Amino acid sequence: QRFEWSPTGAWMAYTVAGAVEGQGVYLYAPQEAEVRQITLPDGATEKTVYWAGAEHLFVVRQRQNTFVNELWVVSLTTNESPQRLMTNIAMPQTSNQTNWSWQDVLAAQVLALD
Repeated sequence: QRFEWSPTGAWMAYTVAGAVEGQGVYLYAPQEAEVRQITLPDGATEKTVYWAGAEHLFVVRQRQNTFVNELWVVSLTTNESPQRLMTNIAMPQTSNQTNWSWQDVLAAQVLALD
């Protein structure tokens, strides 16, 4: 599992390992004791989440049986469907010597596109 608190602290977003494709992201609001599932299209497993402000959630997904990753954005305040923003994202290389995160890898790849 991977979790991250929203900037306001009102929601915690997290992924559940082993969940059915498209059903591995949840939100939890501790003050209301509310759990909300975020549904995404089939075809990839949700790996990690992080916030893009208080109203949008980024979800990194991995296509089954590949090392191809995707970046999706989910709006929490509108009825818009989740949207895929990027494909073919390289996975971060982690070790005791590096502290790479998904945010670092994505930021580097976006800058490389400019």
